[in-house]
Amino acid sequence: MAHQTMVVVDPPVHGAKSILEPFFIGPAIKGIGRNSYRCGSCGTVLLESVHNRDVLDVVVKCARCGNCNEPPSDGDAP
Repeated sequence: MAHQTMVVVDPPVHGAKSILEPFFIGPAIKGIGRNSYRCGSCGTVLLESVHNRDVLDVVVKCARCGNCNEPPSDGDAP
């Protein structure tokens, strides 16, 4: 399983992108894919076992630190 760090971004303009805002500390999505993503600020796992194609236009607000994150573009991936 690949672990990637998400990119901290400004909150998107209302309606521009989907925002996942979990009310608990931990993954907003748990799937059956091969990739997991951590908050770019505090390292909390925000997306666990997902497919990259399923999270392309998603912004996740971290319940621990409050920062908005999005998966890195292909060019940003390690």
